[in-house]
Amino acid sequence: MSVHVHDLKPFKLYNSNSNKLFIPLAENDNKKGSLIYLLSSNIEDSIKLINSNAIINRNWFKSYYIEKSINAIISNEGTIVEVLDSDALLENKLDTKSRNALADNEFGIPSKRKYPLNDEEHVRSAIKMFNYVDKDDEALLAKNIIKKIKKFNIVDIEIGPNNRFGNYYKVVKEDVFNHGDGYTSYYRSSKDIKEQADKCNEFYKSQFTNSYSVSIPELYTRDIKYIGIYHDEDNLIKGFLIAYRNDNIKDGNKLMVAKVFASNSLSDSEKMEVYDNLIYNFRNVYVSIINEYRDIGPRYAKVFSMNENDKLIMDRLALRIGYVLKDSFKLTGTTVKKKGEFIIRLSDIEIQEESNKVISSENLGVRDGNSLIVFDDVFNEDGVGDRKIKQYLYSERLKNQREVLDIYTNIRNRCPVIKNTRLSIDAYKGLNLFIDMSYYNNVFINKNKITGDKGVDLYAKMMAKLLSSVKDAERHGYSRRTVFIPIYGYSLLNEDIIDYRKNINPISTIARLVKRGDIETLNNIFKEMDVIFFTDQGYFLINDFNNFEYKFITKFINNINRMVTKSIPTNEEDFNKDSKDAIVTDIIDRLETSQNIKLYGITGTKTVSKVPESTEENSNNKDMSIVKDKEPKKKDEEIKIDDKKKQVVDAINLAASTSTSTEEAIEKLNNDEYLADIVKDISQEESNGIKVSVTRNARMNELSRNLNKKSINGTTIKELIEKSEYVGDNTPLPKSSAHINSINNDQWGNLQFINFNKEYNEDEDIMNILHFFTTRTVPIGIIDVKVENTSTTEDYVNTWNAYCEDINGTRFGLRFDIPRLKNNRFMRLRGNDKTINAQLMNLPIIKTEKDVCQITTNYNKIFFRIFGKTLGKSNVITDRIIKALNKYDGNMIVYKIGSNKMNSLKYNLPTDYIDFSNDFSFIKYKGVKFYFNQDEIREKYADILDLKKGIPVGYDMNNKSLIYFYYSDTKFYSELLLRYLYEDPKFKELYDNAKPSSKYAYSKASILNVEIPVIVICCYCEGLTKTLNKANIKFVITDKRTTFDKNRYDLIKFKDAYLEYELNYNSSILMNGIKECNTEDYSIKEVDNKSMWTEMLDNFGGRIKADGLDNFYDLMFDPITIRTCEAYDLPYDFVSALIYASDLLIDSKFNKHTDITGNRLRVNELIAGYTYKALSESYASYRTALKKSGKAIMSIKQSAIIDKILTDNTSSDASTINDLCYAEAINTVSWKGLSGLNSERSYSLDKRTYDESMNGILGMSTGFAGTVGETRQATVNANVQGKRGYIKDTSNGKVEMNDVNTMCISECLTPMCTTHDDPFREAMSYIQRTKHDMRVAGGDPLLITNGMDDALTEFTPDVFSFNAKKNGKIIEKDESHIIIKYVDGTIDFIDLNNKVYKNSDGGFYTSIKLKPVDNLGTTVREGQLIAYDPLSYTTNVGYDKNATYNQGSIVKIAIITSDKGFEDSCVVDRYVSNALSSNVITQVPVSLPKNTNVYNLVKKGQAIQEGDPLMVIQNAFDDNDVNVLLKNLTDDEEEVTSLGRIPIKSKNTGIIEDIKIYRTVEIEELSPSLQKIVSDYEREQSKIRKTIEKYDKDKAKEYTNDYKLSSTGKLKNIEEGVLIEIYVNYKDDFSVGDKLIILGAQKGVAKEVFEPGLEPRSEYRPDEPIDVVASMVSFDKRMVTAPLQYTLAYKGLVELDRQVKDIMGIKQDYCIQKKDFRP
Repeated sequence: MSVHVHDLKPFKLYNSNSNKLFIPLAENDNKKGSLIYLLSSNIEDSIKLINSNAIINRNWFKSYYIEKSINAIISNEGTIVEVLDSDALLENKLDTKSRNALADNEFGIPSKRKYPLNDEEHVRSAIKMFNYVDKDDEALLAKNIIKKIKKFNIVDIEIGPNNRFGNYYKVVKEDVFNHGDGYTSYYRSSKDIKEQADKCNEFYKSQFTNSYSVSIPELYTRDIKYIGIYHDEDNLIKGFLIAYRNDNIKDGNKLMVAKVFASNSLSDSEKMEVYDNLIYNFRNVYVSIINEYRDIGPRYAKVFSMNENDKLIMDRLALRIGYVLKDSFKLTGTTVKKKGEFIIRLSDIEIQEESNKVISSENLGVRDGNSLIVFDDVFNEDGVGDRKIKQYLYSERLKNQREVLDIYTNIRNRCPVIKNTRLSIDAYKGLNLFIDMSYYNNVFINKNKITGDKGVDLYAKMMAKLLSSVKDAERHGYSRRTVFIPIYGYSLLNEDIIDYRKNINPISTIARLVKRGDIETLNNIFKEMDVIFFTDQGYFLINDFNNFEYKFITKFINNINRMVTKSIPTNEEDFNKDSKDAIVTDIIDRLETSQNIKLYGITGTKTVSKVPESTEENSNNKDMSIVKDKEPKKKDEEIKIDDKKKQVVDAINLAASTSTSTEEAIEKLNNDEYLADIVKDISQEESNGIKVSVTRNARMNELSRNLNKKSINGTTIKELIEKSEYVGDNTPLPKSSAHINSINNDQWGNLQFINFNKEYNEDEDIMNILHFFTTRTVPIGIIDVKVENTSTTEDYVNTWNAYCEDINGTRFGLRFDIPRLKNNRFMRLRGNDKTINAQLMNLPIIKTEKDVCQITTNYNKIFFRIFGKTLGKSNVITDRIIKALNKYDGNMIVYKIGSNKMNSLKYNLPTDYIDFSNDFSFIKYKGVKFYFNQDEIREKYADILDLKKGIPVGYDMNNKSLIYFYYSDTKFYSELLLRYLYEDPKFKELYDNAKPSSKYAYSKASILNVEIPVIVICCYCEGLTKTLNKANIKFVITDKRTTFDKNRYDLIKFKDAYLEYELNYNSSILMNGIKECNTEDYSIKEVDNKSMWTEMLDNFGGRIKADGLDNFYDLMFDPITIRTCEAYDLPYDFVSALIYASDLLIDSKFNKHTDITGNRLRVNELIAGYTYKALSESYASYRTALKKSGKAIMSIKQSAIIDKILTDNTSSDASTINDLCYAEAINTVSWKGLSGLNSERSYSLDKRTYDESMNGILGMSTGFAGTVGETRQATVNANVQGKRGYIKDTSNGKVEMNDVNTMCISECLTPMCTTHDDPFREAMSYIQRTKHDMRVAGGDPLLITNGMDDALTEFTPDVFSFNAKKNGKIIEKDESHIIIKYVDGTIDFIDLNNKVYKNSDGGFYTSIKLKPVDNLGTTVREGQLIAYDPLSYTTNVGYDKNATYNQGSIVKIAIITSDKGFEDSCVVDRYVSNALSSNVITQVPVSLPKNTNVYNLVKKGQAIQEGDPLMVIQNAFDDNDVNVLLKNLTDDEEEVTSLGRIPIKSKNTGIIEDIKIYRTVEIEELSPSLQKIVSDYEREQSKIRKTIEKYDKDKAKEYTNDYKLSSTGKLKNIEEGVLIEIYVNYKDDFSVGDKLIILGAQKGVAKEVFEPGLEPRSEYRPDEPIDVVASMVSFDKRMVTAPLQYTLAYKGLVELDRQVKDIMGIKQDYCIQKKDFRP
């Protein structure tokens, strides 16, 4: 049976096995308004209760909250502390009503009512947003924030290093509490001490008349260890403390000397407070520091004032708080009891009051290590209980959000019903909520040792604080509050749960208070809340403590004892049937869930629309609310739909009253066909979706629950979904080291962006995307998901199989491939390594032009523009003013015609101001002049201009003051103008007679290749009523047209009624679009009917667009976009998003394209994005087909997602030419790609520039031709936030300007070039060095670097080098391979054979053979270099064994203008020709049918001449006998025959580097000759495969191809056959016509090669040849200066080395050339 909480009898004990409970709900809403406190003894009890089967309607309580802040618990006022995320991107917003209700002094800037400081949450927001305040207001805002910090007792403030608030407020450690009216900041670093010493000295001198003669020599001559500065609430210095060692102490006791000084302007009592604060906090800070460093520092300090007049104060202070030590204490070399001095012990102390009564430190506060935390109420006898609670809770408090988030993760994992966990109670927006008080309750119970009546009183206070921690619950939306007390844990604490002398808990406390007759205390604790006690077997209710008389105590105790002993009988008095309310609630819940209709709370006729109440104060203003006593104004259909709902509810009530169970009542209702029709009608009118039966809906829910328990790759699906949805996905990226030895280790040891791709797991998002379709209008149930590694050597992919079931019970499968990433970045697809650019994706809703806004998601893009904006059509007031002025012939108003449109576009201005500026230069009335040229007014009145007051629009010559427009002051700018002009009687008459136009400017959306008014789309999706409510538009519906103020209201006419709404910028631009529709043909009762708006679509592309709009409504906001919207506080339900986008068009403010704060960075997330794109397209087709035919199956092509990735316009083959090319491919960033800016015509000049917002995120490197500005490079340590790539604000110097933060990788490799060469040449250098730079035979590292060349291997894939990914061991090693097994069990296979790679950009191939580092042991550490390419890297350079990148050859160069080097030409010697030689490999691909005969195939390593045959093939014939005959005839290879023989010849002279063979047919089907060739090849491949398979079978597939492949990629034209790829390697010497670069941007084309002996030489080193001659003119013309600096530096370094060797007598070769390449 089931029972509703309303039906429970007080003190009646119910057996939960026979009486399931419907827990409390708000009166009119089953999803919102009900709050339940869980007063559990521990979190396990809370989890147990949330999951209890005794509760039926758990699914209505999906939200869980735990209070982090101890201040909310322990403060007497019970102020809630809602902690914001430390990286919150936006200030929390108040709703308009709440903001208007605040007094001016509740704002940080009262005069402008900016920066609300009404609670702790907004104080924290103001601190985080401090850098956005105007400099003129900065000090005032800081002052007011500091006041509020004290008021709310905020102690855990974090201020970023670049936050300007830090200039006004120094954070005190959390374990130091403020005393008095100020705070103390302590400094201990030498830098801070030096800075603060000057401040102290200046303050000290300012206190004396002859300031020139006083100073504090100790500040500069002593070994200062600490400086403490005391500030008052206005942040003014009022005193300071300096502390230093006393070096004169001879014995073992070490001593500190602490001098203090307080302002002479203070009274004696005020000085005492300052000294007390300084000394006491100094002690706590000192103790915490020596504990941290385990330093046995001085344990005592002598304290005295530098002001002789304060000796008496110091003595009184010592007596007051007992700093004086026993007389027997002595220190050698110092006087203990000199007047005005005293000694303090810097470790454990006892504190005495003036009465000399010893107070135990436990009574004063909390001991944290050796620190004693003293609370403000130490000497307040009334605060003993509060102080004790503070003691218990403080040390065990939840110190940071991470701890709360960990609890939330535990709750979500173990409580399937809990979906919402937030850090702020406001974030729940009134959703039914469990508030778990178990954490601090458990801390108290475990720590409390006080029992008896004192313990009861103490715990009564504790409960009162716990249950009042959420103040003003109704403001948060909670009208119903209940307390649940599970007694499981309390009963385990002691055998007698009732005995208050042994066991202090809620039960014993309640019992004792009742026995004492202290009902007032109980009422103070529970405040008229219902209290329900639970155990596994039963529950009972107390609903009114006023009536809890002593006579009930026996019943209460008996109930508790029965619950503890688990002896709850099923009495005849228990419910033997479901209660009526329980049945009604259950049925309504099922109907609402299955039919998507609203029934809960329907008890009589109610209005359909929820209309906000009017806030107008003027009695003449229109009342914009619908009130119950105006019921006759309601239209027939409104009454009709409510009557239908009432009929349904009445029928349910009737069935419930005559039934014993929910099932019986449903059976009765199912037999009522008329009722079924009514439900269907309501559902059709209220819902847009395809209907799902209750049974099928239950089946969908069951599938979702079962799916959550299943796993993918060892992680449960539930965990994957939760990680994708994690609200903290903007958590800072972890820091990593580049594992190098550099003078810049502070940069290379704290890299975060290097982990960006590592932190992202595409499986999380893909699983969440699949789950997303289970929540759509037409849900797709997912039975199971399997992921299989189906990789081959040509394609690294995972195949996902989703087994599905739809609402009709039809089962089907979705099978699709997802790329497996190599090194977290590259893809192997279709036989080639692929890369896709990182994307700067727009934020989901953003204004990108003056009059263009867009919504961008993984599904599609929607553009929003203003239409109908001809002169005067911005709004009705503007229109009527212009019409009146055009007819005006008076002399009081003067105006000048002129267009200022272009001028207005430079500023952020409202639409109607811009409207005026198109036709007017100024309008003047009497002494007031309105300007429409913003340049003119801002320049003319620059001396009095104050932009904080708003937009300057006019000048009042009478008052000598500017007139400002501020959005909150008036509804329109034109309304402000009208106030002045309307005073002219003649104008007034013309204005009043001016007839408003029928249409005005409105917002349109470009969607489905048509343009539709935004309001029409919204109404089609959700109806007019919901749209108006979501847009916060006040409106009334009237039967007749009424007289109204046309300046403030507008009218929409329907066939049988009028809809009157209030005008403002937002409502005007939205609602004017409805005037494009023939509303007069429709009844007001149809405005929420989808059929009406479907017909309206005929005016905007036809009703054929309806299906497309349905899909946009269901699919536009994907799970990834929703997470982003949550992070930026943007709406993500479709209609609210459309309204928000429309609202952005009301002014000219926008985010320019190059301002990347309007973007976020994503890389691997693009894979998930394309997954959603493909699946959503499939779902849209399925949904449309299902709507039309009732039967459909969702399907997707297996390669659909990979096909989309490969057609992305930034997708390309990875080029293997040098390791720098790979590094920059990883960090290449573009606006193009999925839902990006893909049209080349869109990249105008302004979109290609470098913006200040890019600093710290993008380097300046870009292409220098057509792609300039389109693609860019992320900096080495790009300043992005979290795995979603949120862009951090880097304006105002918020990012440190160092190499890794401001330069990309190629720029870091040549840092002087970046800072000294012409930017255009730097762009050319970027292309030359990354795309065209060849590995050469004689490569060298640079001599001058910043560490990037050492760190490069950490940023590149395992091609040119290999670094260990984790700690591990080498388990196999030979000449061909190394196998590493990491600590987590994964393996890596390092192939040491020669491998051929494709250089896609160059059209040739290159070979790489990795070499193990010397002395490689068996144990490896994370980041350790294992193997490297000797052509690319040199090891053992510098202080470590890291591989250092080779950037060319170091040679001797002469920079001189002569006939040998002119313009871009240069001359080189034979050494350079040899050292800059490189190997080039060409590929010869041969496709063969399966029956082809092959002869004389060359061997790997074989020398070949140009024209020599690589193989000879003999084409197959249809007749098999002919093939056999031909083979027999040609068995003798010496025999010359032309029977079908075709030689494949080499075009180069060189060496056969490699041969690769692929087949798309079973080996048995090949011709005998092909069989032999393929078998021999695959035999070697199989050896490698078997080696790897011993450790990882899946990885073996990626390294070997000894199996049949599918005909895709490069094999797509080989249906049944073999592809043989032959690679020919030849040496290419540097010769005439070849191009080199000198360092970075200076190029040189070889004009001539000096023969040996003919090289030029210098006088200084005549035996050392000059290797290169270049023209100085070329350097000058190209403004390239870095090579000159490098050559000078190199000259100095080389010659210094030589001279040192000469001095040391070391023999040397005075030549820079490497011996291996000398001619």
